[in-house]
Amino acid sequence: MLRHTSLLTTSLLALALLTCPATTGWGQDGQQEEAHQLVPTAAEQFCVDDRAINLRLSQFGGRLIDTSKTTPIEELIQQLKTERCQLTLPKIKTSAMSPSQLYAKVKESVVVIGGLYKCNKCSKWHANGATGFVISSTGAILTNHHVVNSKNKVTLVAMTAKGEVLPVTKVLAANEDIDLAILQVEGKVPPPLPIALSPEAAPIGSRVSVISHPAGQYYTYTAGMVSRYVKSRLKNGAMVDFVSITADYARGSSGGPVLNDRGEVIGIVKSTQPIFYRMIEGKGENLQMVVKLCIPSASILKLIKQQ
Repeated sequence: MLRHTSLLTTSLLALALLTCPATTGWGQDGQQEEAHQLVPTAAEQFCVDDRAINLRLSQFGGRLIDTSKTTPIEELIQQLKTERCQLTLPKIKTSAMSPSQLYAKVKESVVVIGGLYKCNKCSKWHANGATGFVISSTGAILTNHHVVNSKNKVTLVAMTAKGEVLPVTKVLAANEDIDLAILQVEGKVPPPLPIALSPEAAPIGSRVSVISHPAGQYYTYTAGMVSRYVKSRLKNGAMVDFVSITADYARGSSGGPVLNDRGEVIGIVKSTQPIFYRMIEGKGENLQMVVKLCIPSASILKLIKQQ
């Protein structure tokens, strides 16, 4: 039985962002308006303002709700029953890159998945966050099933690195056992990331990278290696495949891409599994290591009928 800690941020995140070149977002009346870019371009010194990102996610996401451009979370949860979808995936054309080159190329395709809600202390919209990334130019975004399957929010939106806040309109495909969901967003999306077609794209010992939003630390890059591939039995008896990596991540990283040095998605962040020296009355003592469990690309491809 797998014991793990879900990485979906369940509380209001620390806020975010940068004052950079303008792009478009959704205005008060639901129309597109100018927006500040949240993440600098490759030519600029990279610096992220977490507070501005979270503020923008809440404000512009709230405007989408107020102008009836979003899909209620109850409807999205019902759509999690859809098992497969047809997509055109990008072809793999990349060559090996340095870590800095990889980050510069990939970060634009990583999005913030925002769950919007109101507290009982004010009338403002708030957001908790997770990670996702674009997998098709038609607006398909991949994240975890558990990111969607929670009724403690009104709806979901996706925010790009350039600050465009897009409504999640539909769940295209999902699988609870392998903890995956493909979402459809409305609006122009960044370039999609290629998905590795075989385990040979990331053998044990090879370098991997993660770009995610741990606890609202937006667009964090970490690196490590593939430590093993493993099969595990869930509580319902289903056997699932995992890839274990040493690159760090935490809550809020759910749905983040795990990449090889060519920028191919070899997996997606799922959970952490702490290992303690001993357990006393259900509490762990002397944390020794944290296993990082991810969903391999082969499982992602099971949800997709390629066109």
